[in-house]
Amino acid sequence: MGLLVFYLLLAILVSFLCSILEASLLSFTPLLH
Repeated sequence: MGLLVFYLLLAILVSFLCSILEASLLSFTPLLH
């Protein structure tokens, strides 16, 4: 049961980090071109 909760939190954390990374990439893209 604890392992399932751990994987669930890990999936939420990864998706959260991916959304932050995507937003930062979209904001930094005009600086690169």
